[in-house]
Amino acid sequence: MEKGYTVLRELPPEFKEAYDVFLFHQSAHLKLQHPEWMHFYLVSTPNRKALAHLAFQISDKLARSPFKAPFGVMSCSGGLGSALLYQFIKDCETELRVAGVTRITITEPPQCLRSEEGLIQTMFLNLGYHVSKAELSACIPVDQTLFEEKLDDWEIRKLQQSRKQGLNFRELSFASLKQTYEFILSCRKQKGHTLSLSWDELSRTARTFSDSFEVAGTFLGDEWAAASISIRIHEKVTYNFYSAHDVKFDSISPVVMLMEGLYTRAQKQEAKWLDLGTSMTGSLPNFDLLDFKRRLGGVPSMKLTFEKELS
Repeated sequence: MEKGYTVLRELPPEFKEAYDVFLFHQSAHLKLQHPEWMHFYLVSTPNRKALAHLAFQISDKLARSPFKAPFGVMSCSGGLGSALLYQFIKDCETELRVAGVTRITITEPPQCLRSEEGLIQTMFLNLGYHVSKAELSACIPVDQTLFEEKLDDWEIRKLQQSRKQGLNFRELSFASLKQTYEFILSCRKQKGHTLSLSWDELSRTARTFSDSFEVAGTFLGDEWAAASISIRIHEKVTYNFYSAHDVKFDSISPVVMLMEGLYTRAQKQEAKWLDLGTSMTGSLPNFDLLDFKRRLGGVPSMKLTFEKELS
């Protein structure tokens, strides 16, 4: 390691993080996933700054990041030199071997969400990691453009139909979270699907991060047509965690109006991305869902999981 840099297992309180910290990287969220984590921080001792962070949950000789989250903890400063990042990952591997780890798995965020992603993924490949899973996310860039101008002609027609039918978008209070969850779950069951988290699991996270959870719906009068539970995972990123619509509204696709509302809210918050999540069925893309998100203005973005066997 170059002079002036070192790897720490705990970050002293006087050191500042010089990289983006997503909600899934925060200590409180990590503890919700699992109580025990192994942390590595690359720090500049003269500047008292943390320039990179890796964290793993370790069990059965497997080091994994995340344990239960959309993506894991691998962060680095945009100004970090490539040689330092390469050496940092190597040093982490050395300590993991000493701890008895024989395999590493790391899931990265969608590439569009941070500018350092190409550098990080290239370092993984150069260090002998392989891609064990390739997912596709779709993220809508949030700018001054009206949402309707991002839509293709078919989805513009659906948005106009929703307006003619009298549907409207409403932001809901945090107190509406359980009712919203139950509505979304019922909509998923209509199509033979379920949700990845039980209400108890979701509510634990929501209580801890209540300021980051956002609830909204599309309504016909007082009748629910579609709903969304979103999470501000970063000041510049809104993640549409769960959304669904009642099948009785299939003909007008009320989710389009729902996404218009989420996009407009993200504009007001000066976010840069509205992350629509992955579009996968097992190991293959859910082509219909992916194409729908693209028609909403979503930009396809790779989300890769890397693995390596430690010799």
